[in-house]
Amino acid sequence: MTIRFLSDSAHNTAALTVTSEAMPIANTQGGRRAFVWRSTDTAEQTISGTPAAPATANGLVMARHNLSGGASIQLILKLGAATVYDTGTVGAGEVGAGDIIPAGTWRAGIDKYGATYNNLLEPQHFDLWFSAVTFDSYQIIITDTGNADGFLQIGQIMLGEAFEPSVNMSYGLSLEWIEQTEHHRTDGGSLRSEGTHAAHRRMRIGLDWLDDADRSKLVTGLFSAGKRADVYITAYPEEGGFLEIEHAFVARRMSDLGFTHPFFNNWKIQLTFEEA
Repeated sequence: MTIRFLSDSAHNTAALTVTSEAMPIANTQGGRRAFVWRSTDTAEQTISGTPAAPATANGLVMARHNLSGGASIQLILKLGAATVYDTGTVGAGEVGAGDIIPAGTWRAGIDKYGATYNNLLEPQHFDLWFSAVTFDSYQIIITDTGNADGFLQIGQIMLGEAFEPSVNMSYGLSLEWIEQTEHHRTDGGSLRSEGTHAAHRRMRIGLDWLDDADRSKLVTGLFSAGKRADVYITAYPEEGGFLEIEHAFVARRMSDLGFTHPFFNNWKIQLTFEEA
């Protein structure tokens, strides 16, 4: 699988309803971390959306959620009265980087029973990929009656068509965890630390083998979205395990778009993203 970028989300402008709202479902249409959707309890929740116009999607992302490894998710896409895609009920531990930590890696007394790799990092996310289809309405059905928090919560939902280059990113990917901590040496020689343990990721990647078609899609996708837009990046999609989850997050582009044309029908670009 090659790296994927999802920037054009039909969910952002859709008319939404949901089973219950302790905090509004409209909060999932943006990336502000303090604004989330939260249900009133752990009953099954159905999120229904109607885009302003028919849209195409091959991926669903639910970022910054509190769903447990025992949760299940179902995505239904419709065009008119016809169902054009239905995942059926999918266990959260089977979706994207939500893989349940396997025996031999799971630590008794440390990791909770049924823990997923998502539980090791914050924020948690799920992604789901499928063949691209056109739709004009959708439902996301979430079941997590055993959630220990007593409610279900999602920070951001993205539903759209991801860009996937025909040739994968080049070797040399760089991933940094940037912590919000500063160290200061006191007069007595002690090292004091200020700030929080919160960290965000910065990823630098090289796409060295873009053809003309890939370059056009990248420009019309990432450039039209702009630096202010949220982009979901997954560098190792559907690989499973910790490798996938560490290299998958909602981000914003920090670098400008600048291409090099070294050979016929070959373009190169270096991109930098920071976690949003």
